[in-house]
Amino acid sequence: MSRVAASVLHGLSLPSTETHATPGDILRTAKSLRATANAAEAALLAAACEWADFHPVLEAGDEAFDDPFLPGVHYEATAAFALNLGLSDAAGTAMIHEALELRHRLPRTWARVRAGEVAPWRARRIAGMTLGQAPEVVADLDRQISGIAHKIGSITLDRLILETKMRLRPVETEQARGHALDARHVTLIDALQPNGIAQMDIRADLKDLVEFDRTLGDIAAALADLGNAETLDVRRSLALGVLADPQQAADLLNGDADALRRISPRKRIQLVVHLTPDSLTSDRQSPDAASSDTSVGRVDHHGRWPALITQIKSWCGRDDTAITVTPVIDLHANIAVTQYEVPDRIKAQVAHRDLTCVFPHCSRSAERSDHDHIEPYRDDGGGGSTETANIAALCRRHHRIKTAGGWSYQRLGPRTYLWTSPHGQMYLRDHIGSVEIEQPARTKLSRTG
Repeated sequence: MSRVAASVLHGLSLPSTETHATPGDILRTAKSLRATANAAEAALLAAACEWADFHPVLEAGDEAFDDPFLPGVHYEATAAFALNLGLSDAAGTAMIHEALELRHRLPRTWARVRAGEVAPWRARRIAGMTLGQAPEVVADLDRQISGIAHKIGSITLDRLILETKMRLRPVETEQARGHALDARHVTLIDALQPNGIAQMDIRADLKDLVEFDRTLGDIAAALADLGNAETLDVRRSLALGVLADPQQAADLLNGDADALRRISPRKRIQLVVHLTPDSLTSDRQSPDAASSDTSVGRVDHHGRWPALITQIKSWCGRDDTAITVTPVIDLHANIAVTQYEVPDRIKAQVAHRDLTCVFPHCSRSAERSDHDHIEPYRDDGGGGSTETANIAALCRRHHRIKTAGGWSYQRLGPRTYLWTSPHGQMYLRDHIGSVEIEQPARTKLSRTG
């Protein structure tokens, strides 16, 4: 253990968990537990720095993260550290990155963390917001905020960062504004939401967003004029659907009451819906069957969204939307070909089967991942074949770790994988999640398919 970690943990003892006599006793115990947890988290950040010290970058291109102001960390190192803590690779990498930022570029704030005066989560938030900033900007910020790091909020910190950059790096600040314009995007967020509700993230020029906001308000008002009694917020969300067809939106704003009842040539829905046999064969003869249908399907859009059958029916029954029906994909069939390249039909099958990258704790979409031969393919037939049972979805980062980083895995079942790290630790990944396999339990596993 590093000297920093040892000094932080020295003398720690957990408070008694016996029944408390008064509410005040509970509060005092909770406060003591929070201090203990903070000390342990500070020691964990010190350990993250120490782990990084043991895994430097030896060749260009092997960096776990691109940061010219911090010591390089080898990309193979972060996954083992993260999984050892039960974190995703991305979360572990962020912890190491922010810990190094604190130690190397925010020394005053880091000293207060080590002294137990600043909660580690607050220090990590500060470090995350200063990553990539110019050295003199970060040094000046550390002087400004170290004394108030225990209470500063993100809004105040954002303002201080902007003011410091403008004062110390005015030219670069203006250039950064131009680069920020290149980062504009509109992204449908891959998140599980009940009842078919999803979210969209928009990053755009302020003027464009103000005008977009005004148009949403105008369409919401037009919907109200046509008798829609929903709240303003709901009508503004409905306005997004209207804007999906600019002509329909223009007609509605011009007072055409029939605009919403015409099928739009621009609105075509393609739903890849996964239903259980019970959903298709269960008895629907009761008078209120339609209203009581609680069967659940899954709707794919670069992800895996559950939806009630009633919700799917409502999408398919909309007057303004055309529907495309695609062939059924049998996830239990094993498709095999005599070639190295993975054909589209296997890619589609694997994407719907795995849903995400199958590396422990990774949640990147399988549709955006590589298609890895679990047992490497060989032209002479002495290796793994190109078939559904030997193909798994791996995002590019974890594909690289598996290929060159000493990790290996095997498929135990249709959606179950056993991974082994370069350090001998083993992790079981299935459709529920990821767990570390303790040593005594490892001999109980066997390959089943």
